[in-house]
Amino acid sequence: MRLVAASFAIAASFAIACGTVPPYVCATDADCNGGVCTADKHCALSDTVCPSGLRYDSSAGEAGGECVGLGTAGDHADQPLPLEDFQMLDVSGATDDY
Repeated sequence: MRLVAASFAIAASFAIACGTVPPYVCATDADCNGGVCTADKHCALSDTVCPSGLRYDSSAGEAGGECVGLGTAGDHADQPLPLEDFQMLDVSGATDDY
């Protein structure tokens, strides 16, 4: 039992000492093993589900798994904008075509 506890303690100390791995930074498509190097220097792979046709590789850190090119400018299924208590809708230029 002591051996198991000691092994677990050693493994836990290695995990803590290693910390998190920073995202991989690419320079060219050749750095991405069949993928492409995006403008923000992360590897992305082809994915027909994404509007851009590309999804960040898991090596891209927090962006890993997200569709490339979504940013925060719009409301997308992968990154929806947060809801607010009150939303304004500008209808000043709207016309009734019925």
